[in-house]
Amino acid sequence: MINSVVASVSATLLGFVMAAMAILFTIQRAKFIQNLQKAGFFQKMIWEFKASAVSMMVALIGAFVGLFLDPMYLGWGIIGTSLFFSIAVGFMWAAGYHFFLVVKYSAD
Repeated sequence: MINSVVASVSATLLGFVMAAMAILFTIQRAKFIQNLQKAGFFQKMIWEFKASAVSMMVALIGAFVGLFLDPMYLGWGIIGTSLFFSIAVGFMWAAGYHFFLVVKYSAD
């Protein structure tokens, strides 16, 4: 049960992360993106989004494999999947925080 929930949430968040990266890459000439680059946050955000996407993918694969695990090993699968999911959410939070900082201080 928990593996199917983690798999669906990971897949959904992975889609959002990929969409955010695509949007950031397509509006390279916008003043806002130039502010991100001046502040030094653009490359950091891209790295955090990539790390989040990789962690989400590992959590997604782990949750999918966990659906077929023997119940004796299910606990280890849930722990591993939860670890990578938590790492991915942490990277997403960090990227969002950097995004917030640029929005907050570029409005001045």
